[in-house]
Parts: sequence; structure tokens; C-alpha cells
Amino acid sequence: MRHVGITIGLVLLACKSLPAQGVSNGPRGTKFHGFGEVNGQKTVDFWADNEKQNTEGSLHLQIELIRGVCNLTDAEEAKLRLAAKGVISRRIASGRAQLTKFIVDSELVEKAPEGTRIEENPQNKLRAFGATQLPDGVVYLSTEFEVPATEDPLWTKILESTLSEEQLRLLNEHYIQRNETFLQTAITLSIADLDQRIFLSDEQKKQMSQYFFELFENQVTPLMPMTVTQARNIVRPAFRDLSHFKDQLRPSQFNRLSALRNQPRASMGWGSPSR
Repeated sequence: MRHVGITIGLVLLACKSLPAQGVSNGPRGTKFHGFGEVNGQKTVDFWADNEKQNTEGSLHLQIELIRGVCNLTDAEEAKLRLAAKGVISRRIASGRAQLTKFIVDSELVEKAPEGTRIEENPQNKLRAFGATQLPDGVVYLSTEFEVPATEDPLWTKILESTLSEEQLRLLNEHYIQRNETFLQTAITLSIADLDQRIFLSDEQKKQMSQYFFELFENQVTPLMPMTVTQARNIVRPAFRDLSHFKDQLRPSQFNRLSALRNQPRASMGWGSPSR
């Protein structure tokens, strides 16, 4: 029995000596802990390969869409594909430089790989928001550029110079209809969240859907909202404003909603609701 106790004690001691893997954010920026020996060159190369594949896939699908909506000629399509290559090349080069600076500043690696440049003030900023440790000293970093590839100035300039006024009109109409779908989805989700709290009737849900769509319809452009997340950011403030519901709810529903809004919120938590 004594030997078992000694063995358990050694295991616990070994566990305590292992550095905890994590990340912290403070006045000095993002700092990584416990990732061990990280190969900076492989980490940046791995990011670049994934980013190139993702951006290529996105822009090529975009070109397929434009070809169908605008009836592109072969020459017009070839021009857009050439522009896509330029956008991808420029984004990857800038991303490599920014990521190199990030992994050094965040202490993921001690120094930058030899021969790499550091970009101090990039035009299109890259933000890292997640990390996963992979084999061979590689850390995969989840990132996003401040400006999406489809809004890159090089891409939009070539698009505008390649397409005719009629083609641009057709494309913008398509984007507006697409983005209206995101807006409607965001409204539907917010109404569903409200429904589970104050039990809306079908007629109330229908009226609210129409009311909020008309309220936000003039904010829809070819470039906004391009995702459901962007649409929800537009919609959420209005759904927090009780004045929008005064004439759409029964008094009992409105009072219940007011009471729920006035409840205190936890300043800390250790889990999420089960429903």
C-alpha cells in the first residue's frame, strides 16, 4: 500500500510541474502560456497554406456567382480570376508579416524566423482570436482580416472596371436581396428568443417580423449585412428597446418583458444555461 501512495504522489508531482496551456489578455496584449517549443516558420507556413486555400475558395465561388448573375464573357471572367490571384498574393504576404509579429509579441516564439519581415502598420489588419496546438511544433491560429477579400480595394476596383453599368446593377440587386435574407433571419431569431419568454401568438410574430424588417430595410446595402452575425448586430439594439413593443404586446406580455429586463445580471459565471 505504501508503494501505491508513493506512486500516486509522484504522478501528482509530475502533473503539477506541467505548465498550464492558455492565453491571457492585458495591457501588454495577448500572451500565450504553456505551448512549449513552437516552430515559428512552420506555424506561419501552416497559416498561409490554410488562408490561401480559404481565400481562393471564397473568391472562386464569388466569380462563379458573378458569372451566373451578370452573364460574364470568357474574357471578363479571366480578368476577375487574375485579379483574385493578386488579392490572394497580397493578403498572404501581409498576413505572414503580421502573424510573424504577433507570435513574437505574444511570446509564442522567442524570435521571428530568419528572413521574415515585420509589418508595423498594415493597411488591412489581421486579428488572431483562437489557437490550437498541432504536432511538429505547429500552432494553428484562427484569424480574420479587418477587410474581407470581397471588399479588398484591388478586387472592387477591378470589378467596377470590368463590369458594365447594367452588370453592376444586376450584381448589386442580387447582393441586396441576399443581405435582406440575412436581415430577415436575424429578425426571426430575435422574435423566437422573445417568443420563448412571453409566448407570442402567430399573428404577433407576423406583425413583428414585418415591423422590424421595414424598420431596418433602408440599412441594407450590397455590402451590409453580409452575414447573419452582422445582421444580428443591427437588430439586437432595437429588440432591447421596450418602446418598440408597447403597441405590439398585450399588457400582461409587456409587463412580463419589462420585469425580465429589470432583473439583475450575473457579473461572473461558470457555465451556460441548459435551455
